Amino acid sequence: MIEKLFVYLLLLKTNFQKDIYNELLNEYINLLDKYFIENDNDELLIELEFCPSDIENSLYLIKSYCGICNRENNSLYKTNINNNIFIEFLLEKLSDIYYKNITSFENFIDKLYILWKLIPFDIKYDEPLYNFNILSDCLSYTDNISAINFLENTLIKNK
Repeated sequence: MIEKLFVYLLLLKTNFQKDIYNELLNEYINLLDKYFIENDNDELLIELEFCPSDIENSLYLIKSYCGICNRENNSLYKTNINNNIFIEFLLEKLSDIYYKNITSFENFIDKLYILWKLIPFDIKYDEPLYNFNILSDCLSYTDNISAINFLENTLIKNK
């Protein structure tokens, strides 16, 4: 449950493309409402319902709830989220954005790197998420076709 909300908030904070921001925000709010109806006594969901469009505050609440540390030098730190659900849903949403809405490949790669920096430390170096870190280098040192193939293989391989 919390993993999907977290993915939406990270995507909203990264703001991949301005024209899909409202669509992602509506999806997030609808999912939040659904979870709240199913679990109306959940304290985190109650707090999130009070600030559905305040992305910074909502991210803070989820990070606090999940025990996400901001200190990147503590590699032994583990978060309280299901990594498989988080990664699977993140790749699903990124695929949707990439295949339906991309207007600039270079901008998408830049946003992937920004997103990668926001991902919790204990999973950001795992495959396939670490690919988001190296894609900008791939774009710098190879041609766009190689970078596109690398990105698409990352997204498709994990579908």
